[in-house]
Amino acid sequence: YKIEFIKNYLDKNKIEFFDFNQFIDDNYNKSNISDLFNKINGQWNHYSKDANYIFAKEIAKSLIKK
Repeated sequence: YKIEFIKNYLDKNKIEFFDFNQFIDDNYNKSNISDLFNKINGQWNHYSKDANYIFAKEIAKSLIKK
C-alpha cells in the first residue's frame, strides 16, 4: 500500500522516478532473480555483486531518455 501511495503522489505531482519494482517485475523471474539478490537464511535479501551495476545502468538509461 505504501509503495502505491508514494508512486501516486509522485505521478500526481509530476515528479519523475525510476520504478525498481516494475523493472524487477518486467525483467526478472524465479530463474534469474539471483542476478539481483542473494538468498540468505531462505529469504531473498541484499543485492548481488552485479545488482548495483544493473540498477545504475537502468537509471542512467532512464535519465538519458528524458
